[in-house]
Amino acid sequence: MHKYNFSRLPFLIIASSILTILLHQMAYAQEGERMIFDEHLNSMRTGMSVLGAWSVSNLMIGGVMRQRTQSTSHYFHEMNAAWNLVNLGIAGFGYLSLPDVSSWSALEGLRELENTDRILIFNAGLDFAYMAFGYALIERGRRLNSDRSLGYGRSLILQGAFLLFFDATFAYLHSDLTDQLRVSLLPTHSGLSMSLVF
Repeated sequence: MHKYNFSRLPFLIIASSILTILLHQMAYAQEGERMIFDEHLNSMRTGMSVLGAWSVSNLMIGGVMRQRTQSTSHYFHEMNAAWNLVNLGIAGFGYLSLPDVSSWSALEGLRELENTDRILIFNAGLDFAYMAFGYALIERGRRLNSDRSLGYGRSLILQGAFLLFFDATFAYLHSDLTDQLRVSLLPTHSGLSMSLVF
């Protein structure tokens, strides 16, 4: 006949309870991370769709108006169409190459979200450069009485302003996701992590 030692039972109950709580917390944190990763993916889809819609509308309007206008307006619409051919390629490539977020660990996801934030901020800086170059073309066009420089310059200012608004808004909204993920990875005073998803 076997004798059972029940003196360790309270310890086993407490240990299994703590383990259950930890596993539940880890599952909740992973669920929160998955929600953030899904939001990241949705924001990328939306961003590429907005950029694509802007590009298609500029291609259509620019293509038609280039044929119907002359002088500065002709070149303005020509540059709008040409510029947005590139934008459409970027939007299409971005949409078709969206990552598989289901395989990301929390740290991989954080790296990807931070990388997206950096790219958007860098792009916003480029947008200022596009507008500055557009302004320089306008000044050159005035000096040389060049319709092409005036039209191209005005187009670059318009396209740069749209892209600045797009990139700055996208960066602002996306950085909130990155911050949520950072908060979910912060250790608490007990060494456990909690996930705060709003």
